[in-house]
Amino acid sequence: MHRKRARFIAVLALVLSPLGLAAQEEDAPAAPAMPPEAEELIVELQQVQMELEPIQQQALSDPDLQAAGEALAAVVQDAMEDVDPSTPERMDRLQTLMTEAEAAQTDQDEARMREIVTEARQIEQQLQTVQAQAVQRPEIAARVEEFQDRLQAKMIEVDPEAEPLMERARELNERLAALLASQG
Repeated sequence: MHRKRARFIAVLALVLSPLGLAAQEEDAPAAPAMPPEAEELIVELQQVQMELEPIQQQALSDPDLQAAGEALAAVVQDAMEDVDPSTPERMDRLQTLMTEAEAAQTDQDEARMREIVTEARQIEQQLQTVQAQAVQRPEIAARVEEFQDRLQAKMIEVDPEAEPLMERARELNERLAALLASQG
């Protein structure tokens, strides 16, 4: 059951990212300096995401949507394993690292925690690359889009204010992408 839940969470990050709703990494490596306009867009996008998060969580509590998410996660994971057969071992290693991180945190072992974070980020990057390849398959892309549509509809059902917030998140993402593309 734990693996099923982890798979569901992993696929949700993938599925929600086009909406700008996926969680942002708190301690991501420093990026090159951004123009002030980009920073303003990011701040507003984060604010919109914070407003959408509780609506999203409530929508995801729907049993039908959970089942659809779990089914999608299984399909995506199978496709990832087709792309890279080492995917299950990498996912298992991430789970092990999470356990080791809890122990390192309890022991206040900062050096070990840095090692764990470094390894975990490398594995996550590898998995994200494999996942991106897997979801480019037309049959999977269609299922991801269908799930996104269902999630968005449920979010609007939960709270009609979600619709303008989601539209604003899309707009901010598009403006940010265009601005960053024009920068280099």
